[in-house]
Amino acid sequence: MNSDNTHSLSAPGHTLDKQAVLAMYREMAEWLGRHQVDTPTDTRHGSLYYPTEDRYCNRDTACAASAFMQMAKITGDAAWQKQAAAARDYVLRVQGANGGFPELRGLEDSDGGSAVNTSIIATNLIRAYQRGLPCSTRDVDALVRMADFILTLEWKPGAFYHDTNHAGPFRTPDGTLRWGTEGSGRDCHNTTALSAAMLRWVSTFVETRGGTPDSRWNQAADRAVEHLLDGQNEDGHWPYWAGATWHDVGHHGMCIFHLTEALENADSAEQEAVVEKLLRGAEWLLENGLLPSRKGTKIDWAVEKSACVYFTHGYFAVAAPLARLAALDPHHSAAWHHAALELLRYVRTTLWDNADAEKEGPFRLTEAGLCKGYAWFGQSMGWCLYLLDDLIGQLGWWT
Repeated sequence: MNSDNTHSLSAPGHTLDKQAVLAMYREMAEWLGRHQVDTPTDTRHGSLYYPTEDRYCNRDTACAASAFMQMAKITGDAAWQKQAAAARDYVLRVQGANGGFPELRGLEDSDGGSAVNTSIIATNLIRAYQRGLPCSTRDVDALVRMADFILTLEWKPGAFYHDTNHAGPFRTPDGTLRWGTEGSGRDCHNTTALSAAMLRWVSTFVETRGGTPDSRWNQAADRAVEHLLDGQNEDGHWPYWAGATWHDVGHHGMCIFHLTEALENADSAEQEAVVEKLLRGAEWLLENGLLPSRKGTKIDWAVEKSACVYFTHGYFAVAAPLARLAALDPHHSAAWHHAALELLRYVRTTLWDNADAEKEGPFRLTEAGLCKGYAWFGQSMGWCLYLLDDLIGQLGWWT
């Protein structure tokens, strides 16, 4: 970032300290641990159950596997590793025949496989293995199938559909044909970023295990990164899908986050090309998406005019990429860290100490009391932990 382009970065000041952030992490992980199905004879043994939404979550269960391995390291309690193994085993049991994982609304699958859930599952299982969770041929084969599934969602060079419903004819519950027979043509930026990062993570992991990655994975990831660079608006914003005219704070943050993940396994030429775009995207966030307050930084939901954006998940989805920018813009690293922590401070001071903590978790699901019908972003605490885990690592607080 150029020195004349930093006016929107706050000077570092008082914010949450290391112990406060680690305490948030532990409280979230402990809640998830209590909501893991622990009856060995239950077909859903190992999965996370969200009571508010009556949902057994494949995505967040994989996130929990990684978080539980981190908790084993933090606490020295081997029981956490057993819970991580149970979570991993559940996820691999419910993997689809096509290699993917659907999103869920209550107890119902909403598609035949999602780029979002499949990518997040693969990335978090890899994190769990890197933290010491035993990894067998079965585990590697499952990751290979996940990557191969993601390839099936690339509908034009570098663009990945959100889920299988977009890849062909799709009818709503009342029988209405949602779009034509050739697929939706909806060019979703954040799912493309998720796919790029996941394909590179699987490729690198397979190689470190002594295997031979499929060359198609990295080739597809390369196309995805190039496509995303072309899809950024002039003002720095990545719209939810190409051509969308509304602004979207949370999905924009997700796009930045997963692009930075993809950069971890990129060559220097690509890193140089992407960093400038990422910093422009972060400037858009600071200038247009955030509101400083005495209690921390609040997301300006008025930018989007949508009920979905009130979910607390959005705070983690924006804080995590801001923390990652410190490594890409080291001259302003303290300011980027401060910007990330101010979002968490708002969560801790305003959305924490939830009156419905027993069934929802330590923080309120939304700022507007919206729950039913919004399950995907409602109880997403495992996903939030994935983002918080990464943020803590960017701050150097895991060591």
